[in-house]
Amino acid sequence: MRYCHRESFSLIREELQQCRFMVKIKALTDIVPDFTVSTVQVSHNQV
Repeated sequence: MRYCHRESFSLIREELQQCRFMVKIKALTDIVPDFTVSTVQVSHNQV
């Protein structure tokens, strides 16, 4: 029983880390779009 609980706890912790990772990525992608849009426009102008 205790082992099972510990197992699920580590699983939850893993999910939390993944969630935190996703939040970081989302924060990055919230900042990045303006940058990517400007670079895409620049590369389009070059072509």
